[in-house]
Amino acid sequence: MKRMAPRLLGLAVAASFLFGLPSSLRAIPNTFTGGNFIGPIVPSQPVFNANLTADFLSLDNWRTGQFPGPWRRATVAGDIELQSMAQVPILFGAVPDSVIARSEPGGELREIIITYLDAGTYFPYLGGGERNREQRERGENRRAEFDDRWRELDQALRERLEQGCGQKGEMTVAGRSDPLRVAYSDFRWEDFRLRLARRPQHSIALHLSLADEPAPGWVDEDHAKLDRRERADRLAENVQTNARGEAVVTGVPVFDQGFTPYCGVHALAMVAHYHGLRILPGELAAGAEFENTGSARGSRILDLYRAIGEELDLDFSHSARFDARRAARALREGLPVIVWRRVSLDREKAHAELAEAFAADPNLSAVPPLDPDTLSTLPNRKQVGSPSHASVVIGLDEETGTVIYLEPWGNSARERRMRIEELEATGYASFYFSP
Repeated sequence: MKRMAPRLLGLAVAASFLFGLPSSLRAIPNTFTGGNFIGPIVPSQPVFNANLTADFLSLDNWRTGQFPGPWRRATVAGDIELQSMAQVPILFGAVPDSVIARSEPGGELREIIITYLDAGTYFPYLGGGERNREQRERGENRRAEFDDRWRELDQALRERLEQGCGQKGEMTVAGRSDPLRVAYSDFRWEDFRLRLARRPQHSIALHLSLADEPAPGWVDEDHAKLDRRERADRLAENVQTNARGEAVVTGVPVFDQGFTPYCGVHALAMVAHYHGLRILPGELAAGAEFENTGSARGSRILDLYRAIGEELDLDFSHSARFDARRAARALREGLPVIVWRRVSLDREKAHAELAEAFAADPNLSAVPPLDPDTLSTLPNRKQVGSPSHASVVIGLDEETGTVIYLEPWGNSARERRMRIEELEATGYASFYFSP
């Protein structure tokens, strides 16, 4: 289930950034910010008139973890904290789509990811994809515009990095399997590594990290050191009893899919991060090869799920239904379950109202059984092509008949609940990852 897209920002805002650069820019090569200004295309956040390139290449700022601009917590994955800029500045002469800072346990800043162009933002959710001639023609025009923009940014950023760093980028490759494999161009400037990630038809991003440290890996180092038995023991420790006396899997981060058609990718990213993967949802989406039609139809999302299992050295399996007993066994071992389910506006509204009721009344302990009329109107899981959504199940109380699940809609959607029989009636695919 996706939310309505906001009014897209016009390119006219670019003009307001053409005047004046702060004196701090003298500390870095002019070629990082010189040349023709690259205005925003569709930033996911509001834009403010400040060039922070020098501040992002300040060793003092990295040591303290303090950077100018408005920041907010994006999500927390165990000890891994992600913060995003609530307004985006000018960085390396271009206005990015988003800026994310990732910190390691203890609060040490590990990486800043500057995404300049992202297909998920540019091609927002369109229910059912492009259904008629007008939508297809509009989509073709926007895809052509996106590709032109991608090439423009690719050339401009590479030229600025090559000139500013005085070197060609060193090519490196990450990812074990095809859906996740990506080529980077690594540059060095003083104390910093500047890693340009180019994903044709999907995104362009610049990853900043300290050059005297190993390049940030995709898999958490502590996770990689554990054998399967040690990993299973650690995961089982994540099963905790919450304030209502329910056994739930803790430590699963909650991402926000925003207005993208990537619910299945965001749910996957939540579970993958829980298991130690350090790739943002937007980066994962490139591996699914979305066709940028506003829907997931035609993508390789199942291949992406399999690739995540391979990357994390986890066993991956799935079934064409939601089996409460199988899910309960997985959850007792600390293994969250991704469920794709058919949805309707009425039922999602009921779930939201139920979540509000549970938040307001700590004495509520169970979801009321569904009456026969409600049961008869539940979306049919076998109805191919009907509206669908991906959720992450973190708890299942067989005694009260309650499923506890997370939505990829930010922290406001934590620990929602529904009846087991509803998820069994509407769930048409379940995905399991285990050591």
